[in-house]
Amino acid sequence: MTAEAYKDHRAGSAKGKVHKIFDKDGPEAAIKLAVKLGKAETTARTWCSEWRNTSATKKSKKSAKASARKPVAKKAKTSAKKPAKKAKAVKRERIAENAAA
Repeated sequence: MTAEAYKDHRAGSAKGKVHKIFDKDGPEAAIKLAVKLGKAETTARTWCSEWRNTSATKKSKKSAKASARKPVAKKAKTSAKKPAKKAKAVKRERIAENAAA
């Protein structure tokens, strides 16, 4: 009888077992199992943070796709403003005023 692979991990691997417990019981239980299996606690914490961040990224991508489909209304222009003078034109005017004075 062979162990089944969990998600992208090799069948029977410690990481696969820990990931399965992480999904089922949460990060603290997964870290305890990893330490029992001979892995360092820091390694287990790294794995758990990776899995937590990966699931958060997938959720945000789904919500971003859903919001991208909604049409956005454009704002209407409320007042006609004069276009701003460019900085070089303003500078030339000041130089001309100072030279005339």
